[in-house]
Amino acid sequence: MRSKTSNKVSAIVPVYNEEKTLDKVITTLITHPLINEVIAINDGSTDNSWPLLQEFKDRVVLINFKKNHGKGYVLATGIKKAKNPIVFFCDADLVNLDHRHIDQVIMPLLQNKAEAILGYPNSVNLYPIFANLTGERAYRKADLVPLIKEMKTTRFGVEVFLNKKFKNRQVLKIPLHNLRGLYKYEKQSTITATKEYIKAFLEISKEIIKTEKILPEDISLLAKMRQVSSLKELKTYMKLLQNKKLRQLLNSYFHYLSRR
Repeated sequence: MRSKTSNKVSAIVPVYNEEKTLDKVITTLITHPLINEVIAINDGSTDNSWPLLQEFKDRVVLINFKKNHGKGYVLATGIKKAKNPIVFFCDADLVNLDHRHIDQVIMPLLQNKAEAILGYPNSVNLYPIFANLTGERAYRKADLVPLIKEMKTTRFGVEVFLNKKFKNRQVLKIPLHNLRGLYKYEKQSTITATKEYIKAFLEISKEIIKTEKILPEDISLLAKMRQVSSLKELKTYMKLLQNKKLRQLLNSYFHYLSRR
């Protein structure tokens, strides 16, 4: 199968302050036999990520944004740049990514078994909803090109956006055994990590409410959440949400963050 499907996959790697794991992730991708293009996009990193990426300049397509644009914008940029019919989204904060994990995500698509593949760390079985928020995904480029303009504005809510767009398509969710990514608290200070979690929480909320009928009171509460400075404060506001589905989704995400 490998010989018949070689040179068909472009890997797209969004990078934001991932100096601890970046070298291992990029090395794993460029040595995979089914990936002949790796596009790494630095999204305004303030650590050593960009200098590290430049060490791969002869083997990786590099794009550097001086300011942070958000994951949705970065992935959209990568899709436009990709030269292959299959694109594989890969997070840069994975500790132990190997070829086996990559195979699990891209092979079903190459074999036409689905229209989209979501590969998630099997530890998230504790919170099944978060299999839907995984960053390790494979799609046909042709299916994503019409979505590029909308994707650019989704920031961290891009996974929710893609789930919505592929809701009625054939999607496979595959557990990736032992795959682990760094938690924000392992990469940043506690204060910075908390701010990043809150920002991600609100961006996911923004995408969720596009598919739900939300009362004005709940929209107002979500706006107030943008001013919070701690996860404890966030939880207090969440309890006041009237939309049951939104409250359950965000409550699950909150507990997921708390564990991280």
